[in-house]
Amino acid sequence: MYMYIMDLKELIRQKRPEIKDNSIECYMTSINRMMGTTEYGNLRKLYKTDKIKAWLDKNITSLPTRRNYLSALCVGLSSLPRQTKAVKESLRIYREELLNKTKQHNEFINSHEQTDKQKKGWTTLEELKSVSNQLFLKVMEKGLPYGEPGSLKVRETNLYMDYIISLFYTNPPLLPRLEISSLEVILNPSTDDIKTFDEEKKNYIIWNREGYGESKMELVINTYKTDKCFGTRRYMLPMNMRPALHFYIKVCRPDIISGVNLRLFPKLTENCLGKRLTNIFSTDDRKTTLNTIRHIIISNSVDLEKEKHLKELAQQAGHS
Repeated sequence: MYMYIMDLKELIRQKRPEIKDNSIECYMTSINRMMGTTEYGNLRKLYKTDKIKAWLDKNITSLPTRRNYLSALCVGLSSLPRQTKAVKESLRIYREELLNKTKQHNEFINSHEQTDKQKKGWTTLEELKSVSNQLFLKVMEKGLPYGEPGSLKVRETNLYMDYIISLFYTNPPLLPRLEISSLEVILNPSTDDIKTFDEEKKNYIIWNREGYGESKMELVINTYKTDKCFGTRRYMLPMNMRPALHFYIKVCRPDIISGVNLRLFPKLTENCLGKRLTNIFSTDDRKTTLNTIRHIIISNSVDLEKEKHLKELAQQAGHS
């Protein structure tokens, strides 16, 4: 029976229901590249492990990306309904290499070294905050917070949105990936409203609107990359974010107040948010991506010298 690409997707979904659709799409992209096509009747080409590893050596130089391709191989082959001897042997080889690459990756992470890509995009948390502050000045210079609801031009709305987005990535301990692209805002919600949003696994902000300066906003993240391991994440938004969001919603998202459309960033996909973040925080000679931003914030929170000293002390004391 001739197997099309959708068949393999469905096999993975049935075998591994815990894997998110966007992860499956990434696996399929990797498998398609290695197969050289998007339509195929079997995965026998992947059984030729020496040729596949040679292809990876030639085309995939990044260690994290190499791990992603090996994961795709393991997930794809393990989803086949007939686990023949050839399939099992191929899986054994790919899983063994995946384990080795994971060990290398962990050793690299623990060394606190930067990848070449991170070095090119590296900056400081203070510089990220400076970018956000510059956006704030532009927003205030144009008087955008005091415009009439729905009165801003597209360019002005985009500038305001960039400022709001920048706040989510310059206020630790907030450390989102791209899950805020789908954020909704619930104004003075009931217990039933919150229960419904949680049951539907939505990402949202609870806005308990009181007098100016008294409003409270809680960010609730139900759906994200590792939600099955860590469950719902909740953060009270810091004071400097609340007035900014208040005025942004009033001027740019009045539908939220009327309860018609609760999306904070309408039509913003995760892919578009990733590109937007790079545009917001990069300069002419520095390309700063989401991954680099997250590493900058984490590094800013870790005392590397103290950690190095403790590691040396543990080794001298004979501890693991």
